[in-house]
Amino acid sequence: MFMLLVFMSALTAARADCDACIQGICHSKKTLIEGFNINKQLAIDRTNNILYVEIQDHHTIAFFLDEAKMRSVDANYPGGLTVDQDTREFYTSQTQYYSEVYAYKYEQGTYKKKIVLYLDGYKSPARLRYEDTLYMINQDGSCAYYDKTSKSLHGYSNLENFKVTDLVNVRNATVWFFTSANKLYRFNWGNNDKKSWTLISDERHVLSIGKYGDVYFGDVSARIIYKLDRETKEMVKYGDYMNSSLEDFVFDKDENIVFLDHDGNVACWVSTGEACTKPHLNSDLSPGKSFLVELVRGGDDAYNFTYMPKMTLDSKELYEVIEV
Repeated sequence: MFMLLVFMSALTAARADCDACIQGICHSKKTLIEGFNINKQLAIDRTNNILYVEIQDHHTIAFFLDEAKMRSVDANYPGGLTVDQDTREFYTSQTQYYSEVYAYKYEQGTYKKKIVLYLDGYKSPARLRYEDTLYMINQDGSCAYYDKTSKSLHGYSNLENFKVTDLVNVRNATVWFFTSANKLYRFNWGNNDKKSWTLISDERHVLSIGKYGDVYFGDVSARIIYKLDRETKEMVKYGDYMNSSLEDFVFDKDENIVFLDHDGNVACWVSTGEACTKPHLNSDLSPGKSFLVELVRGGDDAYNFTYMPKMTLDSKELYEVIEV
């Protein structure tokens, strides 16, 4: 009962400050969950507004955000969390003693559990994602997807030298992004299912998928969130924020950003309906401006990546070259 009361009281704690500027509109930070020692991944059923988290005693908990209620789902040492937004099934994996992936369906006030697959020789998943199919990022840095036809897992070629920490794709398109060693890469389909990769940023980014299948990038050091333009494949600034540090973020049914903060609490940004006016939330990198990424070959093993603004900035911000 104590934990439930903490959750319910936290729902009423909203700030009046302009903590984030999203699409030019001021948003205040609202704490949703505190005091639960939440681990690093969030998952959400956007239809029912149910947020799934793992707490540090290895329990999976469902928070019903609209009703300010919570329910224990399982105590199975989960190795990843994700939701199929079409069926609203919640997926997680067992990581203690053996490795399996389960799906849970919430019906008539309880969760019904079924085994989706045994992982056999695959290492335990560190993260799970469900977009057009089930994807897993394993603890050893390998990644794979589940083929529904063959009911088997398939790995990705040309990623053997990377310890992948997250992987997302643009739904219904052959554009992928992954993170490794706190760097962000683009991963494109090629002939014979081979993919080529391109470094986009050597700064840490947190990846997320929006309500309509759009890809979002949270630049942790700059405290900026970008959205991928489906037509141009450019990263367009979606918003920036302060007084927080994103460890993971998802979008609820109203397209509000729900995020895991560095202090282990879960919060969201709620619109105040007012335009952003503070200088640090109304910079030259405003919504609608974007960055093109141009690859310049710099020798057999060296690449230069030039970041050029789509719209003209002042001379100090016109470009930046990063050598790796």
